[in-house]
Amino acid sequence: MKGQDLADKFNQSAVEITKKLSGLDLNKKRRLVDNIVVFMGAAGGVGTSTIVANLAYKLRERKLSVLILDMSVMYPSQHNYFDIKQSSYKGDLVSFLSGRVTMGDAIESKDDIFLMMASNRSIIDKVSVDTKSSSDILYDALERLKSLFDIILIDCSHHDIEQDIVNTALFMADAMYIVWDENIACIGNSHKIQSNCSVTGVDTSQKMHVIINKRTDVAYPTNIIEKLGTNLISILPYDKAIIKCGLDGKVFRESGASFSSESAKFCSEIDKLTDKIIREAGYRK
Repeated sequence: MKGQDLADKFNQSAVEITKKLSGLDLNKKRRLVDNIVVFMGAAGGVGTSTIVANLAYKLRERKLSVLILDMSVMYPSQHNYFDIKQSSYKGDLVSFLSGRVTMGDAIESKDDIFLMMASNRSIIDKVSVDTKSSSDILYDALERLKSLFDIILIDCSHHDIEQDIVNTALFMADAMYIVWDENIACIGNSHKIQSNCSVTGVDTSQKMHVIINKRTDVAYPTNIIEKLGTNLISILPYDKAIIKCGLDGKVFRESGASFSSESAKFCSEIDKLTDKIIREAGYRK
């Protein structure tokens, strides 16, 4: 496909997205009182993006309108789960925050789930959007988006905790879910996240929860989480099929890649986690 044809195709897609963002096909009144939810990995590779993608499909099954915002400017991953091709012709998070495209141009949809993400940008792009101007644009966008969608799932990493746009997302968040595995660094990094939030005026005492994504038989003493002033909301079991599914660019909860007892338990726990999240958010039928 020629470059101009590709650009025309994506422009047409942007028109369709804009129509939906105007209110067509979306609920007139959102069904979650607190609907901006941040998921942050407490260490690299803990499975945050996998959890977000699986939750999005379950939330869609609950007839809720969902937007995923992938805040990883340099290493986004959500496009893999939804088989969305990246292209320099497409609007994304960086081009939107830079003022080059509209919000509608930066959002895509797949399987009735909406996504805004970066396209494997460079360190220069990461620095260029780490500004007050970009943060102001993100703040205004989230104010608008929370009235258009039932729930917004923000996927970000602790590596970006000092970035201004990430702190804006944390400030706007109604709830924060910190994802751990058995890596001991998760404890220290969670404390760092709390400290950073405190400096920027974000109170984590009420809205921060921990999800443990099990990889081994190692277990944390429960008082460690209590000492951090937060609570453990879910423990997800490990199954290699879940990892393989992510590597294959699929969402495990949707594809049903395995019928092992652990994979069935994972799907069950994702369902329970979904219910807990929307209950915390003040779900209204």
